[in-house]
Amino acid sequence: MSLLALTVWMACDPVADDFKGPSDQWDGLISEEEADDEVAGLEGDIDTGAWLEDDPPDEDPPEDDPPEDDPEPPICTEADLLFAAEIVDADGAERASSSSQDDLYFVGRTLNPCDSRVILTTASPCLVQRWEIKDDSGDAIALKPDCDKGAWDWELDPGDEVLQTSSSRRLGPGDYTLTVRFNADPFRASKAFTVE
Repeated sequence: MSLLALTVWMACDPVADDFKGPSDQWDGLISEEEADDEVAGLEGDIDTGAWLEDDPPDEDPPEDDPPEDDPEPPICTEADLLFAAEIVDADGAERASSSSQDDLYFVGRTLNPCDSRVILTTASPCLVQRWEIKDDSGDAIALKPDCDKGAWDWELDPGDEVLQTSSSRRLGPGDYTLTVRFNADPFRASKAFTVE
């Protein structure tokens, strides 16, 4: 097929001056009419090294690296929760110092800082087991909530918090430390405050 294409091309284009000459110079060419089905010395296909889009080369193109999956958020447990102790006044404002005439409330707070839900199991439906207030001489008082019996699960979604507040209490002048013992051992939190 390539020989026939070459013959047609030469027949259609004008012959350059360098190729003009006696007709015996053209004796080696075979015209389209004279070509047989088989020409000696021209058996088989001619490999030009080219390929069409429908006939790709044998080599497979390099594969792209598979996309990486988004990492899963870390699984949090009760140990990842934040536990805090707070002293607030009757308006709910947190106080680091107060007057001996102020009614003080003591708060235990739990916050979930994780990106996944965390379940906190307590020994009863109360978040706090007790609030302990100790003065600088070592004397202490304890306030306990009134709770039913039976374990309780607190389901905390990301950013959720739960808290429990004690009854009010007035204290004399002095330096104190509040320790909140949560109803899920061993979690606790402490905070120092002053009464003037």
